[in-house]
Amino acid sequence: MLNYILIGNKLPPIVLFYNDREQDYLALEYFNETQEISKMFILLEDQAYKTWLKDYNFKLKNLKEFLD
Repeated sequence: MLNYILIGNKLPPIVLFYNDREQDYLALEYFNETQEISKMFILLEDQAYKTWLKDYNFKLKNLKEFLD
């Protein structure tokens, strides 16, 4: 659902990594208790960074190897 909303607003999708699921649960619980999205925003920001920076560095490395 999250990626559907992101794509619908012309933003790239993100991956929610399995090893960060505890952080995800804590952010959801925090929102459920307080109705504040600050923890979820931090989680999504971190996941977007991991999704795109990791992929970008992999592609950049392959490009450098190809050009050498």
